[in-house]
Amino acid sequence: MGKTAGDTIDVEDMILSVSVIAQEVVITGGTEEPLILKFDYLKEGEDTGIWNNFLAVFINGEIIFSTEWEEDKEGWQTYEFDLNELDQELGDSFTLAVVCGSNDPDDTADYYIDNITLVANGVEMIENGSFETGDFSGWRVSHCGPFPVVQGEKFSQGQYAAHMGDGGEELFNPLRIASIAQEITLPPWAENPLLKLAYLVEFGEELEGYEFEGNEWFWLEVLIDDRQVLYACSHTGDWQDYEYDLSDYIGETFTLTVRTVLDREKFEHPEGIEFFSIDFYVDDISITATGVEPEEPSEPVEPQEPEEDLPQTGGTPPLAGLLSLGLISGGTALLRLRRKQSC
Repeated sequence: MGKTAGDTIDVEDMILSVSVIAQEVVITGGTEEPLILKFDYLKEGEDTGIWNNFLAVFINGEIIFSTEWEEDKEGWQTYEFDLNELDQELGDSFTLAVVCGSNDPDDTADYYIDNITLVANGVEMIENGSFETGDFSGWRVSHCGPFPVVQGEKFSQGQYAAHMGDGGEELFNPLRIASIAQEITLPPWAENPLLKLAYLVEFGEELEGYEFEGNEWFWLEVLIDDRQVLYACSHTGDWQDYEYDLSDYIGETFTLTVRTVLDREKFEHPEGIEFFSIDFYVDDISITATGVEPEEPSEPVEPQEPEEDLPQTGGTPPLAGLLSLGLISGGTALLRLRRKQSC
């Protein structure tokens, strides 16, 4: 979205050039909360000052995101917002607007936005998947040397992430594996079950330009029981988002394991490098599923005995008995009486 597109309007004695895209979003009936707005954005170039050039997102006129609030980073970035955090209450629909504005023609910054989605997260099955408790609450932990550890220096979102291993310390514990795990049960009614997480593989400066070829001696992996669903050993440059479809596990119980593994038999120093570090981090681990849990059938109601038995006369019950049981109305009884008297 270029900074020169759009109309020109007066805002507080400034000429503000803006470009806007907007859409009325209908919230489908029965959608489960929370509703998560997610999009990717990119900033290229530099601006000349605060709010001189910006990209912002609004919901019903309430600003929920601005590049002025975010630290400048290279490449595409992903942003998520839980609509439950709005100051206003949403009805059956709302207006989503993306605004790019500039009040300085000398600015060289350009902004782009892509992959705008609004999704309903179902039941969250991972406990403490973002480690925002500051520890491994909810996880079964297997330590190897000092790892894994929850730290607050590098994270995808929030304030914490799990540091799973550092190649510089080489996990000398005989097990050579540092892991965290949780047992998960996907209910039979689950729909669209999805595993999501963010991971980062970071090389020290001494390994700049070094590339693994795969199946190396030190790696990060994610397991569903014994099935490896993620393998990472090469420098990622930045946090990477990962997703895995869990539909094959609906109705089953399995163990999710995130771990770093050091294979001492294959280990060797990169040529010409004596000391080095390879750091593995993981954050924002989530398993969600939509679907509605069926209601349990109510217990059968015991048949009730009538408060008063029908009179047993051997023939048609008398009118008084039928009236008292409410089986016919008084008007019907009166009509029959009149017909009988006229005979």
